[in-house]
Amino acid sequence: LGIEVGDQIVPDSKFQVMGSGRTYVGKGFDDRVGCAILIEVMRRLKGKGLPNQVFYAATVQEEIGLRGAHTASKVIMPDVGIAIEGGAVSDTPDSEPGGANGKIGRGPQVFVYDVLALPNRDLVQLVKKVAADNKIPIQLELIEMYGEDSAEIQKTGTGVPTINITVPLRYTHAHNGTMERGDFDQTVDLIVALVQQLDKQTVAGLTDFSSR
Repeated sequence: LGIEVGDQIVPDSKFQVMGSGRTYVGKGFDDRVGCAILIEVMRRLKGKGLPNQVFYAATVQEEIGLRGAHTASKVIMPDVGIAIEGGAVSDTPDSEPGGANGKIGRGPQVFVYDVLALPNRDLVQLVKKVAADNKIPIQLELIEMYGEDSAEIQKTGTGVPTINITVPLRYTHAHNGTMERGDFDQTVDLIVALVQQLDKQTVAGLTDFSSR
């Protein structure tokens, strides 16, 4: 067929809306869902008077060394970093101890630990408060064998407070992933509300080093 070692191929998986119309199936939700959230957050925040300057970055090559996050962080030099990911869940038959805790349909996942990043504890508490104030359900997540872009962002300069917020996904790296629209919408709600809280005083109150 003329296919050689190193040629790029993709699965021929079609996007589908399942069940009640709120369940989505498709390929590459990790991290197409993150890009979709960025677009929706930009739309929601457009024209609003924000107490900060927001930079949006759709990074590449996270799975093979966080390379896009590294270069983007060097250009932006952020004061706070929010990684937006497609998360893993525990409600599949192949779940193992030490894996994810979350489930689809129960709201965004907020990471408190993964093997590469220690989220800023003060920022975690702020996210929990913002979620509670806006009646957004969240799932606290801890996964041993997992890494994401905030691990690179937090090493920028003298240290950047970061956090990882994810949309729960089933079968994250399979040809057909599954997600709930409600989780997507609530993740957008959470990030929009969080960004609006990050004024100069709030950011100054966060620690410089994410391992606190």
